[in-house]
Amino acid sequence: MFNSLANADAAANNRAVSLTAGGGNVAMQNVGLSRNIQTLTVITANNASLGSIQTRSGGIAVTATGTITLSGDLASDGLATTGPISLIGNVVLAGNITIDPLMGSKPWKGEYTAWHQPPVIKTKLADGTQLRVSWYHPAIIYDGQVSCCPSEPKTEKLLADEARRMKAAWGAKGYMMSHDEIRTLNWDESCQQRHLDAGAILADNARTCAKLLRGKDIYVWSDMFDPHHNAVKDYYLVRGDLGGSWEGLDKNVIVVNWNFEKRDESLKFFADRGHTQVIAGYYDGQISDARKWMESAAKVNGVVGIMYTTWRSNYNDLEAFASVCRQK
Repeated sequence: MFNSLANADAAANNRAVSLTAGGGNVAMQNVGLSRNIQTLTVITANNASLGSIQTRSGGIAVTATGTITLSGDLASDGLATTGPISLIGNVVLAGNITIDPLMGSKPWKGEYTAWHQPPVIKTKLADGTQLRVSWYHPAIIYDGQVSCCPSEPKTEKLLADEARRMKAAWGAKGYMMSHDEIRTLNWDESCQQRHLDAGAILADNARTCAKLLRGKDIYVWSDMFDPHHNAVKDYYLVRGDLGGSWEGLDKNVIVVNWNFEKRDESLKFFADRGHTQVIAGYYDGQISDARKWMESAAKVNGVVGIMYTTWRSNYNDLEAFASVCRQK
């Protein structure tokens, strides 16, 4: 006997869902993703498999004689206080359990603060009890910059959804992939279980992203795929060597090159690999640098343009920049 509950997303508000399977197995996937379900209770004398379960503010309780496998996100608002998870049985954690409602959501979703009020951990253990603790935490670079994990299956789902929505919204001829200054990588369990170096992980992600944009012109920043720039060993907090990341770029991916300091080496590297290139110049610096870029570009094939690139929304130098670029 096998009991399955999938895509249960239309339950009425404040509804409590209870599933008793008797001696059968239980499989639940995509339940309550609109947070319409208040509480969830599962009881089975055999195995329970849960994936992508969410409740509004109540508890998630699972009792199983067999194995309890969490293969997706298990989330509930206020989970660490008013809505505890009760798991009784042989528990295998193969997914994520949200236990800190403020992590990655303060002041809005996707933003990480260097510190916030942590959830209260309650225990019946006596004061002074020595505990062994194992954890992962998001490494914050500068002000609120936190990298996603390219090895998490949910990351690919998010990327696919974003690609779909961007295509629908813009209908553009080409799209830019966002690989740029990735300063944390290859630390969590999802990455380490692959037994790959950082460069191979990034290469695989680049291939995945390019497939999502197939049929359109695809652009990417140069730095994370450039051995003369950031595709090196021990870059910031990256664990391992980013060398070889460029193997994830097909020749049809257009490289937007911003490696001014080593422009000769960088332009030649990508040209030799068959890539078309666009130069990202200016960066709020000297307008005369555009001439240096043009001189380097003349030494290789496949440079099709130069882009006025500013971090400060400063377009006062745009015409002067264009004038320099037109000079022969």
